[in-house]
Amino acid sequence: MPQSPKPKPPAGLANLTAEAGKIYYFRMRAFAFHQVFVDLDPVNADDGQYLVASSKMSESHPKKP
Repeated sequence: MPQSPKPKPPAGLANLTAEAGKIYYFRMRAFAFHQVFVDLDPVNADDGQYLVASSKMSESHPKKP
C-alpha cells in the first residue's frame, strides 16, 4: 500500500536585496486551518521597531544548565 506524502513544513517567502549597514524588518504570521500557512511581510522601520520592542520573542534568555 503506498504511503501518503509527508506534509511539507510551512514556509514564507519574501524578495529582498540587502544592502550593507541597513536594517530590515519583516512580520511573520502563522495561520492554522487544515494545514499551517506562513505569511511573511516587510514592515517599515517604525512598525518593525515597535514589533521588536513589544515581542517577548525578541528578548534573549540564557540557557538553563
